[in-house]
Amino acid sequence: MGAAPRRDRLLGQARRGAGTHRHRQVRAHRLIFLRLPRRRARIPTSVKQTTPFRYVADAAELDAAFARLHQVPVVALDTEFERSRTYFARPALIQIYDGETVFLLDPLGLPDMGPLGKFLADQRVRKILHACREDLELLYQLTGELPRPLCDTQILAAFAGFGIGVGYRNLVETLCDVQLPKDQTRSNWLKRPLSPPQLQYAANDVRHLLTVEKELRSRIGDSERLQWADADSTRLVNGFNDAPVTGTILEKLPGAWQLERKGLAVSAAAWAWREDEAQRRDRPRRHILDDAALVAIGQRRPETFDDLAGMSELPDSLHGPRAAGLLAAIADALSQPEEKWPQSVPGPNDLGSLTGTIRRLKRTVRATAEALELPPELLAGNRVVSKLVRRDVFDGRRDLPPELDGWRAEVIGRRLLDALDQEATPPN
Repeated sequence: MGAAPRRDRLLGQARRGAGTHRHRQVRAHRLIFLRLPRRRARIPTSVKQTTPFRYVADAAELDAAFARLHQVPVVALDTEFERSRTYFARPALIQIYDGETVFLLDPLGLPDMGPLGKFLADQRVRKILHACREDLELLYQLTGELPRPLCDTQILAAFAGFGIGVGYRNLVETLCDVQLPKDQTRSNWLKRPLSPPQLQYAANDVRHLLTVEKELRSRIGDSERLQWADADSTRLVNGFNDAPVTGTILEKLPGAWQLERKGLAVSAAAWAWREDEAQRRDRPRRHILDDAALVAIGQRRPETFDDLAGMSELPDSLHGPRAAGLLAAIADALSQPEEKWPQSVPGPNDLGSLTGTIRRLKRTVRATAEALELPPELLAGNRVVSKLVRRDVFDGRRDLPPELDGWRAEVIGRRLLDALDQEATPPN
């Protein structure tokens, strides 16, 4: 049976089961649980000094490494960095494995990371990473390039029955029968020289990644689902530089629902100022202004230095030129015409009236996921379902949000729109 007819048959089963009762939902969770791969009975092998690597810390070694890496079809890639007190991650090590040797690139010793950027952009070489959002940020910061084509094994694992957000070590233990040590997880990666245990730990982080990717693809098997998984990895890298949407920012801001539209415009301006200031000073966002302060600014709408000084939610360090910059951003927001203000953020009372609709749409997602033997969150998470309903009720937009485009539009998106149509149709 071809992939598309099989999918249609499964979705037909989901359609018939979407309105069933609680025991059906429990069965869905049980089915997904049973698909989790069993660990083999024997004890995994612990890894110590087993992975060959080459430490690359000068330009000649870097050129030699990439002369070789550009010739292989696929590599495993990972990074080590530190980010506890800065906005931008501080790169400590770049690990690349070509199937034979791990190259450990030291960005602190290399004068130019241009060769790495050219390699990341080389479409002939597939790059395999795991849970790579922060890695993408670091690599782009270093080189201005992103790894393409990209495969994220955490995404693959979700399609292979491991659930959402599985860790690399769990996959290595299950698929490779190897237990990776954790002793260097919190070591100082910026200190030089790096110790032999640190170097081996870093090498192990990519040593098994190619095998993990191969095993996951084998477990998925179905060509259409592999296309879905690859599309999600591509979407991850393609959407990396998308500008944040103001409405989405405000929805995630605790307490924003208490603000009027004009106050939301002020909070959004303060958020943008905080982002610029955090980047300029290379400090974490929370060290500039916390989220509670952003909401307070939207409520009070300060226009003078005295107004700012009277706000207990703001840090004492906010004065002088920094305070002037914030006031300028607020003044610009206050001068905007009403049609440019953000839409209101629904509050608890507003959302309470939507609970029944959201619950029924979630049931549709669970039934579809059960039929496809996939985690419901992979199709449409709770936040996405709520967003779809809010757009329909509060904005009058009965269309799919960006999170449900691509393969999800056909598999679950249109079914959710049909469910909304049924909600709007009065019973006979």
